[in-house]
Amino acid sequence: MKKRVSKVSPLKHKPLRNPGQSVDEARQDLLADHVLFPFMVIVVSVIVVGLEWQRFYSPLK
Repeated sequence: MKKRVSKVSPLKHKPLRNPGQSVDEARQDLLADHVLFPFMVIVVSVIVVGLEWQRFYSPLK
């Protein structure tokens, strides 16, 4: 005889938050807002300036 396999989760409530989770989320938000965005603006600007300098100093013949 086959046993019936229950497909219902034994967990009734949502799991609790991990210790320090709110601090980690705040740190990630701070990093994304105040570090990564300005860094990406600088990187894109340097790439564009480099391409323009390359175009200026080695024109096509």
